Amino acid sequence: MSNKYNISIDTKTELEFNDIINLGKVKKFLDFICDYLKIKNCEISVIFSDSNTIKTLNNQYRNINEPTDVLSFPFEGDDFIVGIKHLRYLGDIIICPKICNQNALDYSEEPEKELLRLIVHGVLHLYGYDHNTNQATEPMIILQEKILLSFIN
Repeated sequence: MSNKYNISIDTKTELEFNDIINLGKVKKFLDFICDYLKIKNCEISVIFSDSNTIKTLNNQYRNINEPTDVLSFPFEGDDFIVGIKHLRYLGDIIICPKICNQNALDYSEEPEKELLRLIVHGVLHLYGYDHNTNQATEPMIILQEKILLSFIN
């Protein structure tokens, strides 16, 4: 049984997203992350959204009234059955391509690499990892970079 990925791009962010990466590469990277973490039979939703929407969500769920690059919403219910497949729904990842592009500029990084970083960061949160800071010494950030570099190389 394989994993399932729902990827949606709101119309306001479509051009920003297409400038960074294609959907095929996103799905390939999601497969790579799940294989790396040995996650089987799961479903993950990845939503690419505009900065106003992610700002509203960030304020609503984290009490931070500003846009952010990525938010993760782990599913907290029981596994559910889709058709005849038993899939574990991990949750939703919301990514803002505009903030991703700004991060890439701020950190002198390629936009595609920064987007991949946000995707793995989101999946790690869905899978139960957390961090107190974004410092490179945080165990979750170390794992994030290890997965990212394994995929790129």
